[in-house]
Amino acid sequence: MPGSFQITDLVDVSDFSIGFDGARNLATVDLDSSGRSIVAIQSRSQLLVLRVLDGSTETLADFRTAAGTEFKQQTDVAVDDQDRVHVVWWQSGGVPGTVCHALN
Repeated sequence: MPGSFQITDLVDVSDFSIGFDGARNLATVDLDSSGRSIVAIQSRSQLLVLRVLDGSTETLADFRTAAGTEFKQQTDVAVDDQDRVHVVWWQSGGVPGTVCHALN
């Protein structure tokens, strides 16, 4: 029998679509050195990076796209051995797009 899970609603997400032209990795997670979840959540126009603290969230970053640009697919988050948060994503106003990296 599987163990029980505690489910926490982190943030409402809108402004996305599923398919070849929309976001496929809406959320991704890694753990910091204290075992706290660091979550990146994206829509077409916003990318949030959150730290989950006992069922509540702390916003680490709130990226917004420039006019004519959208966050696309393959957003990922990683925490390195110095607890720095790395976020990578693809954004585009057409083809080709740009792969971006942010570090705190």
